[in-house]
Amino acid sequence: MGLNMNNDYTGVRIKKLYQGKAEIRSYQLKTIKSHGRGIKFILNDEERYVPFEDLGKGKPGSYINARFPLPDGSRGYTLHSYVWDDLATSPPQKSQLDLDI
Repeated sequence: MGLNMNNDYTGVRIKKLYQGKAEIRSYQLKTIKSHGRGIKFILNDEERYVPFEDLGKGKPGSYINARFPLPDGSRGYTLHSYVWDDLATSPPQKSQLDLDI
Protein backbone atom coordinates (compact mmCIF):
# COMPACT_ATOMS: atom_id res chain seq x y z
CA MET A 1 0.00 0.00 0.00
CA GLY A 2 1.90 3.06 -1.22
CA LEU A 3 1.01 6.73 -0.82
CA ASN A 4 1.24 9.13 -3.77
CA MET A 5 0.27 12.79 -3.23
CA ASN A 6 -1.14 15.06 -5.94
CA ASN A 7 -3.75 17.85 -6.10
CA ASP A 8 -6.43 17.48 -3.42
CA TYR A 9 -6.13 13.69 -3.09
CA THR A 10 -3.48 11.28 -1.88
CA GLY A 11 -3.27 8.12 -3.95
CA VAL A 12 -3.39 4.88 -1.99
CA ARG A 13 -2.72 1.76 -4.07
CA ILE A 14 -4.51 -1.33 -2.72
CA LYS A 15 -4.03 -4.92 -3.85
CA LYS A 16 -7.53 -6.22 -3.13
CA LEU A 17 -10.86 -5.46 -1.51
CA TYR A 18 -11.85 -7.12 1.74
CA GLN A 19 -15.56 -8.01 1.75
CA GLY A 20 -16.19 -5.27 -0.83
CA LYS A 21 -14.31 -2.61 1.15
CA ALA A 22 -11.13 -0.64 0.53
CA GLU A 23 -8.99 -0.42 3.66
CA ILE A 24 -6.34 2.02 4.84
CA ARG A 25 -4.11 1.90 7.90
CA SER A 26 -4.84 4.36 10.72
CA TYR A 27 -1.41 6.00 10.62
CA GLN A 28 -1.74 6.59 6.85
CA LEU A 29 -5.22 8.09 7.33
CA LYS A 30 -3.85 10.37 10.06
CA THR A 31 -1.12 11.64 7.70
CA ILE A 32 -3.61 12.28 4.89
CA LYS A 33 -5.95 14.17 7.25
CA SER A 34 -3.08 16.30 8.56
CA HIS A 35 -2.35 17.44 4.99
CA GLY A 36 -6.03 18.35 4.42
CA ARG A 37 -6.39 15.91 1.51
CA GLY A 38 -8.87 13.25 0.47
CA ILE A 39 -8.08 9.66 -0.57
CA LYS A 40 -7.82 8.32 -4.10
CA PHE A 41 -7.94 4.52 -3.80
CA ILE A 42 -6.31 2.76 -6.76
CA LEU A 43 -7.18 -0.89 -7.43
CA ASN A 44 -5.74 -2.27 -10.68
CA ASP A 45 -6.97 0.29 -13.25
CA GLU A 46 -9.90 1.58 -11.17
CA GLU A 47 -9.92 4.71 -9.02
CA ARG A 48 -12.36 5.69 -6.28
CA TYR A 49 -12.38 8.90 -4.28
CA VAL A 50 -13.08 9.85 -0.66
CA PRO A 51 -13.18 13.67 -0.24
CA PHE A 52 -11.50 15.16 2.83
CA GLU A 53 -14.92 15.96 4.33
CA ASP A 54 -15.88 12.26 4.20
CA LEU A 55 -12.72 10.76 5.71
CA GLY A 56 -14.44 10.39 9.08
CA LYS A 57 -17.08 8.11 7.53
CA GLY A 58 -14.61 5.21 7.31
CA LYS A 59 -15.43 2.39 9.72
CA PRO A 60 -12.63 1.37 12.09
CA GLY A 61 -12.13 -2.36 12.02
CA SER A 62 -9.43 -4.85 12.92
CA TYR A 63 -6.46 -3.96 15.08
CA ILE A 64 -3.21 -5.31 13.60
CA ASN A 65 -0.03 -5.98 15.59
CA ALA A 66 2.88 -4.89 13.42
CA ARG A 67 5.96 -7.08 13.09
CA PHE A 68 8.20 -4.03 13.24
CA PRO A 69 7.69 -0.61 14.81
CA LEU A 70 5.76 1.80 12.60
CA PRO A 71 7.03 5.24 11.51
CA ASP A 72 5.42 6.85 14.57
CA GLY A 73 6.98 4.26 16.91
CA SER A 74 3.73 2.42 17.64
CA ARG A 75 3.49 -1.36 17.52
CA GLY A 76 0.12 -1.65 15.82
CA TYR A 77 -2.59 0.06 13.79
CA THR A 78 -6.30 -0.08 13.05
CA LEU A 79 -7.69 -0.66 9.56
CA HIS A 80 -10.33 1.85 8.40
CA SER A 81 -12.62 0.64 5.63
CA TYR A 82 -14.78 2.32 2.98
CA VAL A 83 -17.42 0.48 0.91
CA TRP A 84 -15.97 0.40 -2.61
CA ASP A 85 -19.29 0.62 -4.45
CA ASP A 86 -20.32 3.70 -2.43
CA LEU A 87 -17.21 5.70 -3.40
CA ALA A 88 -17.14 8.27 -6.21
CA THR A 89 -15.54 7.13 -9.48
CA SER A 90 -14.24 10.63 -10.23
CA PRO A 91 -13.10 13.44 -7.96
CA PRO A 92 -16.10 15.44 -6.75
CA GLN A 93 -16.23 18.91 -8.30
CA LYS A 94 -15.66 21.86 -6.01
CA SER A 95 -18.64 24.12 -5.66
CA GLN A 96 -18.35 27.72 -6.87
CA LEU A 97 -17.99 28.87 -3.24
CA ASP A 98 -14.95 26.63 -2.71
CA LEU A 99 -12.93 27.95 -5.65
CA ASP A 100 -9.89 30.10 -4.90
CA ILE A 101 -10.13 33.14 -7.16
